Formats: sequence, structure tokens, C-alpha cells
Amino acid sequence: WHPPPQHPPQPSPDPPPAPQPQPSFSLASASDGQATYPERDWRDPLLFDGPRWQPHARLTVTLLQQYLALRISRSLHDSWVLWTDAAFELPQGFYLGLWHYMGLDDNDLSSNSGDELDPYVGWKGSLAGLDFRLESIYFNLHPIETWYRGDVWAQSSAVAKRFELPWPGHSLRLEAQVDWLSKADDFSNGALVLLPNVTHAWEHPFGVQTLKFQHKAWLAWDDGFDGPKNSSDGLFLRYDAGLYWELKGDEVVLLFPGFTGLLALTDPHDGRENEASLNFGLKFSF
Repeated sequence: WHPPPQHPPQPSPDPPPAPQPQPSFSLASASDGQATYPERDWRDPLLFDGPRWQPHARLTVTLLQQYLALRISRSLHDSWVLWTDAAFELPQGFYLGLWHYMGLDDNDLSSNSGDELDPYVGWKGSLAGLDFRLESIYFNLHPIETWYRGDVWAQSSAVAKRFELPWPGHSLRLEAQVDWLSKADDFSNGALVLLPNVTHAWEHPFGVQTLKFQHKAWLAWDDGFDGPKNSSDGLFLRYDAGLYWELKGDEVVLLFPGFTGLLALTDPHDGRENEASLNFGLKFSF
């Protein structure tokens, strides 16, 4: 939206008033001469001045060589799968979404390990230079439940800090993430998962203006996903990397190619092992 147009000052013999302090966001002049607010980060719920909230949505479709689950550090499906994620941003940093996974190895496009349909809701905000996130996810497995019996809730929280590196186009993001999976028959007391991670992004590598290279390293520790009273801790290194091509600015972005690797740093004694997957995706922002 545009603020009301400013009327030109009337002639006055008095000297012009001293300049007034400007707000933290500056006004940009549009081509029609009216002042417009630049778009600021919708995630910051602590700033109520500035532009009115406007809806945003994102749709991501990803093709993966296999399903390497983040929280349980395990391959849930060892053939090609399709992920679909639809997210909608709400006022004051809140958001909601729906994530779906299905295997592509049978005629009815359903996984031989059970499909998954996960609604989620969360909040993102910034305070004192740190980014915060709180999220709740419902893991809805159908029609069969191979890895744990009964649907599971996950509560996720994270705090992050982004740094600009001295080299143009390079940035670093440090994040501490803590997740809790609710009680289920297969892990009677629930499961705690610690996911500290670091992301390095390189904008416009080698002068290619429509390209970004991004990679992320995780340490994934959990207190066990084996049977009740027989859990064993797991410690894994997870690595995600990809080339992101802007096909239409930020509105359409292609992931080609992407890679995910999972390396067991300890033996969890529950069948989990080293894994790797190629990934390809397409993201639409509205």
C-alpha cells in the first residue's frame, strides 16, 4: 500500500526547520513521485510500524533418491520419493503448512513404507539480532506404519544468528535446534533430538547472477529410537548441499542438483547406517 501523498511545503519567510530524525526504515520514492515503504521482514513481530502485512505463500516440490529423515537419522524409503511442502505466512510471524511424502515405486504412487501427511504450525521472530523459531508438527502416517506405531507429535525450537563474511556474497548462519518427539509404542518415553547446524551461502558464484550455492552441516544426536527400555543413543553428521537457480527472481527457484549425506559417528545398534541421496526441486513463492 502507499501512504497518503505529501503536500509540497508552502512558501515561508522563516528558515526551514531542522531535519527530523528518520525512522529505522527509510522511505523510497516510487516512479510516480509518491513515497512508498520498502518491504521489511514479515517475521519480525516486534515492529508494528511500517507497511501493512500482506499474505505470502510457498510451494516446494522435491524429487529425492531416497527419504533420509532428519530427526531420526534413518533412511525411511530407499527408492525415489516425492516431497511436497505448502506453507502460508500469517500476520506477526505466524505460519502454517502441510508437508506430504510418497514413494514412486508402485502403481498407486504410495510408499511401501507408508505415506506421510504432516500439518504444521509455527512462529518466527527476531530479537536482539537473533532469529527465533517455534514449531509444532503432527506426523500422520498412512496407510501402514513401519518405523513407529501410532502418529507422533514433534515440538521444535531453534535460535540462529547470521553473519556476513568479509568476502562479497558469502554469509554464515549458526543455529541451535532442539526437538522433542512425543511418546509412541516404539519409544515409550518419547525422544529428544539435538540438531546444531551451520549454513554457508555463496550468492552469485563465479559471477553467475541467477545462481546461489548453499550447503549445511548438522550434528544430529538423539537418545534412541529402539524398543521401549532398549534405546541407544545415536550421533550422526548430516550434510545438505545444492545449487539454486533463479528462474524468475525469488518467485521460481530450481534446485539442480542437490545432495544429502548421512554419516554415523557412533554405532546406535539399531540398524541405522551411512546413507546418501541426490535431490532435485522446484520452489514457487507467491
